[in-house]
Amino acid sequence: MDEIFSTRPLEPFGLELFVDLRREFTAAEQAEFARLFDLHDLLLVRGAVLTMDEQLRVCAPLGPVLESDSGLMANDTVIGLAGVELGFHSDYGYSPEPLQAISLHAIDVVDGETSTRFASGRHGFESLSPQMQQRVAELSVLLVFGSKLDRRNRRAELDPVLPSTAHLLAQRHEASGSRWLFAPEIMTDSIVGLPEDESESIIAEVFAALYGPGQTLEHRWSAGDFVIFHNMRVVHARGDVSKVARRVLQRVTLGTKGYLDLYPHLANYQWDESGNMIEGDAFAN
Repeated sequence: MDEIFSTRPLEPFGLELFVDLRREFTAAEQAEFARLFDLHDLLLVRGAVLTMDEQLRVCAPLGPVLESDSGLMANDTVIGLAGVELGFHSDYGYSPEPLQAISLHAIDVVDGETSTRFASGRHGFESLSPQMQQRVAELSVLLVFGSKLDRRNRRAELDPVLPSTAHLLAQRHEASGSRWLFAPEIMTDSIVGLPEDESESIIAEVFAALYGPGQTLEHRWSAGDFVIFHNMRVVHARGDVSKVARRVLQRVTLGTKGYLDLYPHLANYQWDESGNMIEGDAFAN
């Protein structure tokens, strides 16, 4: 059967598609776009700058679009978080309902100046030894919402009001049955039910498989680049871009609940450097 899209594998994971996203997809193209996304977890398309409506249309076949969580990511917007460094994370990974997918689209950048890094849970699981694959298959990990955005947070250091959720460490892909690791770097507190030393030993091995040398994909942004990734099977990070004058990414999210839907009681929550609640304006992830 002829391929519907021309493609190129990315290393160490993901797929680049060669297609004009400004045009309407046929039903067959929509189905193939969804199939490739489910198979590879991250898709890259380079091309012309899209309007928000065009980006919403492209993303819609992949799941429910959460327009309340979509918008522009820049240093002066709420979801841009002032351009501070962000370690590897999954949006709302500390909740029972993380976002399903995120699409980022470069609309105003200096080509090649900034990047986003990605780590694949599937690639990470496949990088573990068979013995460790078997070990993690039965474990759960406690993920926390912490005050440190550039490094790992620990539950004992955080205000108890901040949410946390236990998730399976090695999740299973529904269609293929393949396994993937879910341990976002800045959110991973501990392995549930294990002594501290054993928990830390397993986390160190999992982190090496996810974030070690050669395990991550770094995408350097050029105007018109479109990346969509599964928000749990792929976690993402960025360096400090607070001094960058031009880095505007258009963001569309897929999911059913935004931050304030999940945690309306935290609408006015902010924290100090110690992770304690302070007065302030509303915070959005």
